[in-house]
Amino acid sequence: MAYQQDLVQKQGFRKRWPILNFCLAVTFFIVGGGLLGAWASQDANNQCDTSNSFNNSVTYTNCNPKGALWDAGIACLVVGVIFKILFWITLIIWCVKRRNTRTVVYVNSPAAPQQYEPYRGAA
Repeated sequence: MAYQQDLVQKQGFRKRWPILNFCLAVTFFIVGGGLLGAWASQDANNQCDTSNSFNNSVTYTNCNPKGALWDAGIACLVVGVIFKILFWITLIIWCVKRRNTRTVVYVNSPAAPQQYEPYRGAA
């Protein structure tokens, strides 16, 4: 009599981590590119509050020449680069690490001694 005994190994590093990091990197690159494209489509120099006085002198206040779209776009690109680096690190770890597979151990039970009774005929 033989039966299988499944030894389930502890699930460690899975393939989904490199895929997740790659998807997040692509998402942040797309969002960052969209934000920078929206910034570029606006008049970049016209992001300061101006006030004209009676003698035609222009006063600039609250001036941030880049704007919030620029800052958010650069931040998204930086986060995308971080996730891209994590993607390469996790991909290398996943490729180098041995795969966790199910180990099947076949166990043979000792055979019991078989005793045969002699045929006694059709009595």
